[in-house]
Amino acid sequence: MEKLVLKNLSLFEQMQFIIKKEFYDGTILKKYDECLAIRVCTSQDNYVPFEVNEQVNYILASENEALRCTSKVIGSKLDSNYNIILLETPTLINKIERRQYPRLKVIKDIEYYFLPSKAEINSLNEISASYYAKLKKSFTIDLSAGGVCLVTYENNFDSKEAIITLDLDEQINALCTVVRVEENDNGSNYKTALKFKLIDQSKLKIINDYVNKNLKLKK
Repeated sequence: MEKLVLKNLSLFEQMQFIIKKEFYDGTILKKYDECLAIRVCTSQDNYVPFEVNEQVNYILASENEALRCTSKVIGSKLDSNYNIILLETPTLINKIERRQYPRLKVIKDIEYYFLPSKAEINSLNEISASYYAKLKKSFTIDLSAGGVCLVTYENNFDSKEAIITLDLDEQINALCTVVRVEENDNGSNYKTALKFKLIDQSKLKIINDYVNKNLKLKK
């Protein structure tokens, strides 16, 4: 397991400790050469005092990912309503991807085409009519303002980009980056994740509104 680089961590970044399947919050106060000073409020309902030499697990969260880490406690003292602890340099257990946008599981008609590797497109207006003529019909698996997951029908693992057309009361065209292609269990099609690269902002708002509206209806 790799050690984290302390200079990449931000002061006052929130963290969550995992003690006996309970979560409680801590805050990074100071970074030293090989340890971190952490402040934990003792008034939290599930707070448990830290002990020196105890091995603790916790999550460091940023905007796009969360890091599950472990460290040994090398110092601990109570200060008013806080427990100030010193942790050894965090050891990374695993990374947890955090979705930037809410995602809706939905089956909708969609058309797609994997672009040839030679295609260089810098705006939606540059997408050739000949590419749109090659669109193939399929359906979505899930949708967000960040991208779409859909079923595709060819073994096209080398493609880096694709175009899609989707109808949400208005036609939405987008150029996408191919994030992932996975063969389904039946072997006859593929689950493909696409990230929006070029899309009109007004169309992006339509997608976001559609997703949020339908997520609220499911609650």
